[in-house]
Parts: sequence; structure tokens; C-alpha cells
Amino acid sequence: MPADEWIARAETSGTRARVRRWARVETVGVLVANVGVAGLVLALLASLAGIVCDTVTRRDQAGVLWWLWGVPLGLLVVGLILSGIGNAKRLAASYADAHVTVGRIDEVITHPVSGDDFPTYDLVVSAELPDSVLIRRRLEWTHSAFGLVGRPIRFRHRTLDPDDLRDAHFDGWSDES
Repeated sequence: MPADEWIARAETSGTRARVRRWARVETVGVLVANVGVAGLVLALLASLAGIVCDTVTRRDQAGVLWWLWGVPLGLLVVGLILSGIGNAKRLAASYADAHVTVGRIDEVITHPVSGDDFPTYDLVVSAELPDSVLIRRRLEWTHSAFGLVGRPIRFRHRTLDPDDLRDAHFDGWSDES
């Protein structure tokens, strides 16, 4: 979902400002990572040119390669870290004004993986609100989901729409275990 939609759903100006700030951090992280990737491509081309030049002139310029590869690799790592932190903080900020509800995990859906990838899951959660409305939500889950069916879970949601499955953010495990 674009940042504008997250900002529009926020209820207070402080929350909108936090969402906007973390969306900018996430965007800067993506841009820095892209510059790092472009730098790595250029470093590859420059390394090949350097090898040819070193072979022709019979000089060793290997010290330049550390800078040539180190800077773009550093930019890539910094960009990925910024992007990851910005994404997590933006999601948390976008649910800051949301309703907190305790529900139960009804089903665990396992997404197929290929090769050595780790499986991801969707936790299908239901909760009964005080006015006898049953809401259902779906939470993305990357940890082990073994034995989670039936476990109480605390989550945040912005709407009271019973079938808005993607309007949910994990808020911790309930104390009622």
C-alpha cells in the first residue's frame, strides 16, 4: 500500500507525521541501496578495465579495488538496513491509533517455497468485538507456526469491517494462555 494511503488512514496529525517520516526513511534506504547496486555494476566494469590495464602496463593497482568494491557494497548494506528499519517503523506507526483486539488463531496457511527458502505463513484470526460483531483478519507470519492454532493473539486493526482481512498488525501474544 502506498504511503499516501497509510497517511490518509491515520487519525491524528502526529501519527500522520510519523508515518510520513518513516516512509521517507524507507524511500531513502531504497534509493541508497539502488545507488549501491549501480555502483557494484560499475565496479565490475572498472575492475575488468583495470585488469586489462594492469596486464598491458604490467603494474599492480589492486589497492584501488578495495575502494572500488567497498564503497558500493557499503551503500548497499546501509540502504538495505535503512529500508528495513523504515518499513517496520512505518507499519508500526500506521497502526498507532488502531483498535487493539484479542482474538484466536483459527487457521495457519503455509505458502509454498522453493529450494532453501524459509516458509512464510498467514495466520487467520477471528475475534468477537463487544457488540457481537465477529471480525476476521489475516496476519503475515515468518516464524515457525507449529502449534499456533487456537492460541490467543493480540492484534491491531483500523476498521471494524468484519471482512477486511488485510487490516491487521501483530501486537503481541495475549496474556490469556
